Amino acid sequence: MGREEFLAVLQEALKGEIPDYEIAGHLQYYDGYIRENDGKTEEEKLNELGDPRLIAKTIIDARSLKGGHAVYQESYEQEYSQGGQKEQEKARYKIYTWDGLTWYQKLLASIVLLLILAVIIVIAGVGIHIFFAVVLPVLAVVFIIRLLMSAFR
Repeated sequence: MGREEFLAVLQEALKGEIPDYEIAGHLQYYDGYIRENDGKTEEEKLNELGDPRLIAKTIIDARSLKGGHAVYQESYEQEYSQGGQKEQEKARYKIYTWDGLTWYQKLLASIVLLLILAVIIVIAGVGIHIFFAVVLPVLAVVFIIRLLMSAFR
């Protein structure tokens, strides 16, 4: 099994079990590890890693132990050698989950959600008020006029 096949099997085993952004992070990590120039061949590293399905099961189990939520992840760097030249691959991203927020960020998010809900309720109330105050009486008048017109024909 080569690097590409290893990564494809790992990706397939993780697909649907964890979010895509986490899959991408794991694939990037293992790809960088396999490509790293530390005196070992690609085949030796793949033998050392073992079955990608077992790695996927370990990742899924570890994630479920954390309560099924990803924790806040910081940026990281990964260096590896390819073709004799030193390359540097940087992946910078931040992922925010409810678990990764501080208490005051959770409080602020809750207040914002409550304000949005209040605005929606006010708009719905205004709409209902307009319906009963304007639209319903107009419909009633139109109905009565049609009823009278049909009675005098």
